[in-house]
Amino acid sequence: MVKMSRQAQEAATTATLPKAVGKFGDTETDGCGTILVVDDNALMRKLFVRCLEDGGNILMETGESEAVIDLMREFRPDVVLLDILMPRRSGLDLIQTIRQDPSLSATIVVAVTNLVTPEDKRKLSAAGFDGHIAKPIQPKEFPLKVGAYLKQARRQTVTA
Repeated sequence: MVKMSRQAQEAATTATLPKAVGKFGDTETDGCGTILVVDDNALMRKLFVRCLEDGGNILMETGESEAVIDLMREFRPDVVLLDILMPRRSGLDLIQTIRQDPSLSATIVVAVTNLVTPEDKRKLSAAGFDGHIAKPIQPKEFPLKVGAYLKQARRQTVTA
């Protein structure tokens, strides 16, 4: 099942993105980005969305790893927060598909995982992730970390 915030539903209906300034927005970027949250654990997804919902961003979430590629193609998120250990398709499998698809390969994809040893981090980077955020997340720091990835996505868009 795919859930979208009210803002995401409105944006999908009207095909325009709202502009808002939030926790990790600033006047330079209007504080608006699209974030896809992917985790098979519904409580984790709820926590991530709750931490990010005041940022003026469009949030989408899914627990279905098979839906990720189609959602990315349809909604073109700026940042994907991707769990690694999921049933059916792992985050490592999904990142390979994302990086091989020319229409998706430039998307910022961040692993949100409890795999945080130095070796795990090297493997995630080598697999194609743009970064990682350790679980359990710190609710006050999480929006700031995600905000840094949104800014990275905006810089990529400007230079493209």
